[in-house]
Amino acid sequence: IEYEYIEVQENNVNVRHNEAYYEFFTRDLDLWLRLSRSYLIIKGHVAKDDNSYYADGDEIALVNNGFSLFQSIDYEINNQLIERVDNVPIATTVKALIEFSDDYSRSVATNMFWYRDTGQGMANSAKYNTQQGGITEENVAYNKSCSQRRKCCVGGKAVCTLLPLKMAIGFFNDVDKVFRGLKHTLKLKRNDVNNVIHKAAQVALGKFVITDM
Repeated sequence: IEYEYIEVQENNVNVRHNEAYYEFFTRDLDLWLRLSRSYLIIKGHVAKDDNSYYADGDEIALVNNGFSLFQSIDYEINNQLIERVDNVPIATTVKALIEFSDDYSRSVATNMFWYRDTGQGMANSAKYNTQQGGITEENVAYNKSCSQRRKCCVGGKAVCTLLPLKMAIGFFNDVDKVFRGLKHTLKLKRNDVNNVIHKAAQVALGKFVITDM
């Protein structure tokens, strides 16, 4: 079976990175929609507060899981609340830990910026430490996944995440049907920047600038 995807833009159209809330709703009620196959695409980049970029060596990245950009999600049909998901990062992370195989985590899941933290979970990209006398040993705090995320985020690189909405909204999992003649609305509350950026203590806190949704 083949599907034709349609684009539903954020209601504001001119997306601003510092908006606290984002809203999407369907306008054409004659469309047949299978919401269980819908995705949220987010594009942006990590920057300092003055909008300059971090250097390649800076220990900073987005946290694991693209859904962590949002604190809560509301889903409505005809302006009636159907489902509210609070603590979106926790809910989607637990679901991913249960459902994703190791192979899936290292391949398809990276599209949703899923790079599960390793080591001690800190922002530490040094695989080896050099001790006095030139002795090199493995760094127990090395976080391979954070290192992968950092490479995607420093230097103003464009970050693009593809988030399957059924990962967050249970209704899309439970009701795999085609809808027509209904207005569907998605409301997202932005997460606090401290819960979005993963960095070392000596690195200044920045922001994630959303350029398109």
